[in-house]
Amino acid sequence: MVEQAFQQVLGRSPGPDELRYWLAVPANDPRVQTEQALVRQQRLFLERFPAARAAVIQRAFAAALHCTPNAAAQGAWDLLIETSGTTYAELVTQLQHLGPAARTQCAH
Repeated sequence: MVEQAFQQVLGRSPGPDELRYWLAVPANDPRVQTEQALVRQQRLFLERFPAARAAVIQRAFAAALHCTPNAAAQGAWDLLIETSGTTYAELVTQLQHLGPAARTQCAH
């Protein structure tokens, strides 16, 4: 469940220390009882840490558009993630849904 939550929210696998941390949490802890609970924890992490949001935006643009975001797009998506808890998977879907128009958000 930890791997799936990290992939969905952050677009990456957990690092060794992160994996050790989450695997050491007792099974009866509500933060780890379901995948949804783990996703909720990772969303909270993403909302609190700008560097994590920036990395998610970079990964989502690379996956969906094969580019890096321009500064305006980086700022706009950062605000969305910070205020709404948008995940990596949701961001990739939104970028793909925008189609060719999304490419205007790429750095040149």
